Amino acid sequence: MNFDNDHIYKRQQGTVLIVTMLILIVLTLIVLAGSRQTTMQLRMSSNLQSRIDAVEQAQAGLDYAETIPAVNIPVAAQVLCTENNPDGYSCYPDPIILPAPLDGGSGGTSSLVLVRDNLSPGGCPREGTSASTFECAYFKAISTFDDTASGQGRSTVNAGLIKKTLK
Repeated sequence: MNFDNDHIYKRQQGTVLIVTMLILIVLTLIVLAGSRQTTMQLRMSSNLQSRIDAVEQAQAGLDYAETIPAVNIPVAAQVLCTENNPDGYSCYPDPIILPAPLDGGSGGTSSLVLVRDNLSPGGCPREGTSASTFECAYFKAISTFDDTASGQGRSTVNAGLIKKTLK
């Protein structure tokens, strides 16, 4: 038997190149799909962090509202709020001034609204025997942090507050 080696080599020319190109194309598609998934996960985690930051900033406004002494809240004031009030409340003439870290310290704007709740039951919640010593004012506190200009979102947190003063 006489084998013609030249004939075999001529038939195989280019086969290795085609197989290698197909493997490279498949590997490229796998890498592209993985990078696309990684980019999407990075966006989702960034959005989650932005949302958490916005809620924390809004919560900081409520925490600040708790520190405002009741003696600084005028009896006639039905609505106290900051100047940059996004919800259109008609505010008492003297606005609440938020500390610098709350007022846009992270790029957005913070606002705080205290709405006096005249429908709440009179008197203060009982705490021992001193219930007749205090007067209470009931408020709905609305704290908003807005950083939509930079794509970070807006968050609003509501809470009820009771401010005590001595009679």
